[in-house]
Amino acid sequence: MAGLPAGRVSAAERVERSARVFRRLERLGLGRLVIPLHTASPRVAARREALVDQLIDQAQVDVLRALGAGTLSIELVEAHAREHGLGGAGLSAQLVLAEPLWAALKATLPAMGRADATRLRYAVTVAQLRARLPRAEALAVRDLLRVDWEALRAAWPGSAADWAHVRRLASRFLSLRLGKWHPIRAEVLARIPVAREVERVPELTPALFHRIVEAARVDVRPVLWTLVLTGMRVGEYLRCTPADLRPALHAVAVPGTKTAGAAALVRVAPELWGWVEAGIPSPLRYKALRLAWKAALRGAGADEGLRLHDLRHAHGQWAVEAGVPEALVQVSLRHTQAATTRRYTKQHGRAAVAAGLARHLTEETP
Repeated sequence: MAGLPAGRVSAAERVERSARVFRRLERLGLGRLVIPLHTASPRVAARREALVDQLIDQAQVDVLRALGAGTLSIELVEAHAREHGLGGAGLSAQLVLAEPLWAALKATLPAMGRADATRLRYAVTVAQLRARLPRAEALAVRDLLRVDWEALRAAWPGSAADWAHVRRLASRFLSLRLGKWHPIRAEVLARIPVAREVERVPELTPALFHRIVEAARVDVRPVLWTLVLTGMRVGEYLRCTPADLRPALHAVAVPGTKTAGAAALVRVAPELWGWVEAGIPSPLRYKALRLAWKAALRGAGADEGLRLHDLRHAHGQWAVEAGVPEALVQVSLRHTQAATTRRYTKQHGRAAVAAGLARHLTEETP
């Protein structure tokens, strides 16, 4: 600061740096609590410190914990206290509902998923909502009850699966801020329409896969084989390094991305192991790999709507068609729910029904 010797700070800066409340609150289960007071004024700091002591006297544990974690500001508590006082068991929920929506989401995002990919997907959904909600910048958390979710769903540009992320975002966010069983969380979710996701089982046969591989660049062929043989998500595959290979077991340690529990060993038939050793690590990043995949589809005369992720679906579908039990396919794909794997057995079942009807209808009648 101008006018001060080097290394010296002003009185205001000293107050700002020291304006924190330190309390030991073992009796409330909070241990040592440090709450920033966000002010350079000694008078305001004293007032806010007295406010914290009132919260301690009232055992407002949730509010104190949020203040210590930085997910709730002392300014918001002070403003609420001026209008409504500090009494009432629902104070913490009232404060959460009064928070600016986007600031609350930003503060909560780091806790909304154990995997980086999950948190990133939530962040993308937050950005999509912010761009589409009317008067977005003025919204508070409570305004989630006032959103016209039906109209938003009708205008949503993404797929049903993309819309499902909106519901998941609201559910996870309100679970963390209010609690899983809070009635306002339940009311918000009841207002968000459920879009039925179409189970995707791509029209990809082994014969077509071989044609696509033949049409692909030579350096891309091991990539396609590795994705089919392991059933990895593309993000998981791109994170693989030679350290993830287990040659003695003919297996790959799959790095978890979608969920922390996704990391697992996936076995590969010994006669096809060479493709995996040649395919890890990936020779290309995602964008270049996707372009090479599209070029291979064109070269093979295949449906250009096929996605790289469809090679994971093919892993599951072909395993079921080869007679592998559903439970084992679920383990191989690392699905947490059997219903997710069942799309492949249902598809196989439809084919079995069609074949049975054909046999019955073509039998000679006496």
